[in-house]
Amino acid sequence: MATSGSRLRRSWSNFKCVRQPEDAVFVNEFIAEGYRSVATGTDCIASCFTINNELLNIWSHLLSSLLFASFMLRLLYDTWSWDSTFLIDEQYVPLMVFLFGCLSCVVGSTIAHIFHSLSPWYHQTLFILDYACIGILSICNGISYCAYTRPVDQTVGIFAHMDAYMFIFLALCVHIWVFSVLVLMRMVSVNRVLRMQLLVLAYFLSFIVNFSCFLMRYYGSQEYAPSDPYHWGQFAFSALAGLLVSTCFPERCVPHHFSMVNSHSLMHISTAVSFLLQKWALEMDAAQRWHLFPVHSRPSAFTSVFTVVFFCLIVFGLSVLLARNIDAKGKLCVASEKPGKALK
Repeated sequence: MATSGSRLRRSWSNFKCVRQPEDAVFVNEFIAEGYRSVATGTDCIASCFTINNELLNIWSHLLSSLLFASFMLRLLYDTWSWDSTFLIDEQYVPLMVFLFGCLSCVVGSTIAHIFHSLSPWYHQTLFILDYACIGILSICNGISYCAYTRPVDQTVGIFAHMDAYMFIFLALCVHIWVFSVLVLMRMVSVNRVLRMQLLVLAYFLSFIVNFSCFLMRYYGSQEYAPSDPYHWGQFAFSALAGLLVSTCFPERCVPHHFSMVNSHSLMHISTAVSFLLQKWALEMDAAQRWHLFPVHSRPSAFTSVFTVVFFCLIVFGLSVLLARNIDAKGKLCVASEKPGKALK
């Protein structure tokens, strides 16, 4: 333990930032300084306690990880039931699924931002896994909205007469498709700004089930709830996050003057706030709207959990398959090449 501690202190004391990394895969053309120069995992951890352009990216989601882990434990403590299939009241299983999705997203993002600077291979692989975690968040969002936020009056809207199970199946298909597009887009050599804009577009497409559930209830059947301001707030902060990262604001307006505070770090903070608002909204809906739905149309605990597990297996399987075909320069190999050297 002492040896590990001394290595960490030595890495921290020797840590330095560089103006331009050697490999272009790490470069944001609007940021000219604050890039980390790391060689080992210990260096990456030490960089979490120094000033660099990943500092807010790391700590915004690291603190969010601790917060949402505590929310999950508190919900488990408050709704524990030995008679339930998954040890908590079935009414709160979709809420637990949502918290798991948020936790997966912020943990995946934290790990990616801490360790991605080790090499181009780590950069591409960890951000593909980060996209997988975003996909898990979106499917968990879809399940929770299908359970609590869709209209009770199912005779309105373009998805009239669809129960929660059909909504969940639709969400699963949409999210698998969006994740596939995200990963393929990551591996194509395109301008970074365009890649961020495509990422934002895919991100919002993945939330189409959430938007449709809420808007059909609010405008279609005109069913209002105390949670509505929180839903509008989380949509606003999600839109703000997308606007910031797609326009590269503020560093695009004043190039080379923003390093620690940049569009990506502000996006992290905005998404953390949106997750918190969404958590409060879904807590209210779980308490006040669950019993309004007919029993046969409520998603079962097994359906919710099985859908998440199935989606996790798909996205992580695809991520591992892609990681095995990424070379040391972070490029996707063709079938005739041998990428194994990058993994050694």
